[in-house]
Amino acid sequence: GSPTWGAGASWGGAGGVGAMGGALAKGTVPPMGASGVGARAGAFVAPANWKAEADGSGILAAAFTAENAQGGARITLASLFNDGGGLLANINRWRGQLDLAPVGTLAEQPTTDLGGGAVMVDLRDAAGARGMVMAVVTGRAGGAQGEGVQPWFVKMPGSVKGAEAERAAFERFVRTVGLGEP
Repeated sequence: GSPTWGAGASWGGAGGVGAMGGALAKGTVPPMGASGVGARAGAFVAPANWKAEADGSGILAAAFTAENAQGGARITLASLFNDGGGLLANINRWRGQLDLAPVGTLAEQPTTDLGGGAVMVDLRDAAGARGMVMAVVTGRAGGAQGEGVQPWFVKMPGSVKGAEAERAAFERFVRTVGLGEP
């Protein structure tokens, strides 16, 4: 059956497939081990203002729209079969989505090390209207034992104020789902 969304509701479906409650096409995302990110995503209790989205593309393991008075944001969780070109390439791809010039080195873009192989990046467009907070989890926490290191990408674009209003919940999502912290 379909999950019920709302305050205190767990998001996830039969078999721990992910936030879409089984809506993802089989084999469209890398395997999610019983002790890895996929299982934790299926058990995560989303904030009341995060509404689950269906993902018709099959690329996302989870997607939410966070509604707030500051303009809101969208939160997504995805994994690739590789690292997407590495952290610098991903940062530059995200910068491009905000019409910002690429950086030549990681030292040119401030990041926050969350530990456990997770890095968080905050970006704002030149006008200060659109923002994006992203995290890349590349440590062993991303996969179950024996799966190897599988990178996970957590992204939150929105208005600067809307994303900032969701920052604490976003970081909790990254730490709980991506790093396996309680």
